[in-house]
Amino acid sequence: MVAWPWSKPPLPPPPPPHFIEAHASFVGVLLCIAGPLSCYLLLGPPLKARAPSKQHGRATMTTIDWPRLSVAAAQQSREVFVGCVALFLALRTVLRIATGHTRTAGAVTSGEQVVGDAASLAADVMAYNIVSLAFACSSSALGVFEWLGPIHKVGGTALDRLYGRSPLAERLCRLTAGYECFNLIAVVLLPEYRTAAFIGHHAVTCFLGVLSMHPWCHYYATFFFGVASLSSVPLCVGELFSAAGLEALVEASKPPFVLLFLLLRTAYWPYVSAGFWQDSLWALAKPRDRAHSLVAYAALLGANVFLTGLQVFWTGQICAAVGEALGQQ
Repeated sequence: MVAWPWSKPPLPPPPPPHFIEAHASFVGVLLCIAGPLSCYLLLGPPLKARAPSKQHGRATMTTIDWPRLSVAAAQQSREVFVGCVALFLALRTVLRIATGHTRTAGAVTSGEQVVGDAASLAADVMAYNIVSLAFACSSSALGVFEWLGPIHKVGGTALDRLYGRSPLAERLCRLTAGYECFNLIAVVLLPEYRTAAFIGHHAVTCFLGVLSMHPWCHYYATFFFGVASLSSVPLCVGELFSAAGLEALVEASKPPFVLLFLLLRTAYWPYVSAGFWQDSLWALAKPRDRAHSLVAYAALLGANVFLTGLQVFWTGQICAAVGEALGQQ
């Protein structure tokens, strides 16, 4: 081909994936710093003075009876667990009749790349994501409704936010514990989702759902179990479309997922977590008078560090995917 003097030089090839991923990790960390800072500048400190505190009896903060709590949690969440399993099996049966032995392409968001006969049947992945979508819609509806008003009636002081009881938040904890138990089993059985991040996330969230049945941290459970689930709605829709081979609809689901994830999990999650840490450290300053279980506090604070780290990790992956998509245009 003749290179005429007035012709434009060819564009350079797109950067290799490792270049994109390195820069995306840096951008992801910046977003996780800028997001909470923006929330602080716009909304003020995460905890503001509200209504006067109610008086909590000493019985509320008695030491956890772990065997009794485990049995109670199993009894209260078993209907949700059985419902998730039954719905999955029913959907799986119907979808297998419709799709046969068609397998997924092996690519799921933040999951493993599995191809060939090792990949799950499309019907299984579709059934799993329909169950997940039903849970995400239910939990986010409960959480958003409660977070926008009613929950703040039990959030006047640190003691209220830690030990104030909310019937709606209690229902959300039962819903989360039952679903996450099902979810943990599902991600172990589906190779595309069988990653340390997924397994750890669902195991920890299930455990936190059980701990919150004490009652404890209903104020914060409303956000972490409810409001944050809103970002999972477009994610489940996109995964469902991907398993069905509807790539155009998959692309349409990505912008709302990215927007909700960055707003709720990258920016607002660490902001709310800062309030939880502030209240927890206040309780641990006088553990005999304010804390019902040092083990429970240590577990929840450690879980918050782990789950917040996952939000940072997933933010970097989202930035990498966006950068790669822009580089291909």
